[in-house]
Amino acid sequence: MNRNITILAGILAILAILACSKSQIIEVTNNENFDRPGEVIEVNLNGIELQDVNNLILKDKNDNTIPFQLIDLDNDGTHDQLIFQADLKAGEIIEVYCESGKPARIDSATSITYCRYVPERMGDFAWENDRVAFRMYGPECQRVFEEGNPAGLISSGIDCWLKRVPYPIINKWYKKESNGGSYHQDDGEGLDNFTVGKSRGCGGTAIRNNGSYILSTNFYEWEVIANGPIRSIFELRFKPVEFNGKLIGETKRFTMDAGSNLYKCEITFEGDANIDTVGIGLTLHNNLGITSGNDIEGWISYWEPLDDSEIGMGILIGKDKKEDSAMFLKTDNDQENYWLLVSPEGNQLTYFAGFGWKKSGDFVSIGDWETYLENQSRRIGHPPAVKFAD
Repeated sequence: MNRNITILAGILAILAILACSKSQIIEVTNNENFDRPGEVIEVNLNGIELQDVNNLILKDKNDNTIPFQLIDLDNDGTHDQLIFQADLKAGEIIEVYCESGKPARIDSATSITYCRYVPERMGDFAWENDRVAFRMYGPECQRVFEEGNPAGLISSGIDCWLKRVPYPIINKWYKKESNGGSYHQDDGEGLDNFTVGKSRGCGGTAIRNNGSYILSTNFYEWEVIANGPIRSIFELRFKPVEFNGKLIGETKRFTMDAGSNLYKCEITFEGDANIDTVGIGLTLHNNLGITSGNDIEGWISYWEPLDDSEIGMGILIGKDKKEDSAMFLKTDNDQENYWLLVSPEGNQLTYFAGFGWKKSGDFVSIGDWETYLENQSRRIGHPPAVKFAD
């Protein structure tokens, strides 16, 4: 080979290495006067200059690698978003360096989210993170009920699975149930002793019409958008219900982040009718608990005794977006709910809901739980600023 060609090839190789090792600086600013431990930072990949987003690493100022997750928000085969977690002090600015390299892995024992369709249990859909777990009843559960089997149920309420371990339990508990055990008994990890029935459970919704509530049936389709480890996203679709002589369907997109007791739900209503008010509900069970709320910050809470412990549930809609709250009681316990009422914008709305179990050790009193909701309202309403530094 010609010596000049060899030298040129070497120079090009060096330039390629230098280009691949180019570092971009992501600047994250907490403009608020409160700390944000474990904040999930969202970065739009349109701003990433590195050619291969599947082969990059994040580093902090001390050259430590930062675990992250790439997300394809619309399932079109191209990643749209990069997320990672950071601890931000009040008013703090941090810099994260994005470079080419082998991605860091997240320790599944300390930070995880997970979701899946559960065909072996009448089509449930379940989701969890390192703090809480939830499920909804699916199409097979409805079909069984419609055939007259009392094992089935028609309900779009959201069930709480009370876990007190940071590792995943969904698959383990379903397997325990199928092997003759029961996830209704606590073997040290937690249990499902939360009754949903036809109520809204923890954050189920209904269209409000002339003082009554129109409930959807079980979801009939599902799609997973992302499945951890930092964030899981999935969609559930519900068949149309009649509203003022028209049919209204809905799609719910759920997002579950590591370290949070709340899931995010984004609803899109499909149909010609304009929906004035939607109720987002918390089941009141036997109405032995304490209801509370904050009209300015836009949240409601229900703290109640549950067997040998206590549980707090909450719904958060955001500052100045809460229309009203209402108690809706019937003699049938399945229908007792505490509602947060909100007006959708363009037949869409977003809210957060979740719970804290005293036995998990995360919350010891109603005061702890309400403080958590207050802090989450501030954090959600004032996200950190993210940009690529010049």
